[in-house]
Amino acid sequence: FMTGNLEMKLWIIDTFEYTESIYAAEFLVPYLTDINRQISERVYLALKGITGFDPSSDMKKDIYDLEVVAAFREFLLKRKIN
Repeated sequence: FMTGNLEMKLWIIDTFEYTESIYAAEFLVPYLTDINRQISERVYLALKGITGFDPSSDMKKDIYDLEVVAAFREFLLKRKIN
């Protein structure tokens, strides 16, 4: 994933959304702050699809905000524990 071209990365992100896997979501969270906005925006949509959680909207913050990233991490941690 680190060395692939952009189109392949976006495709991988899109396919993760359909797995509904907490492990896929955990893999994606660090990419919310990717320097490439196409990647970070696609990651947000995939995480929202996997979890049904939309912290950016709930918190009225940008999807790149660190509080939004932290909210996803906390959500996934709670879901993993339960």
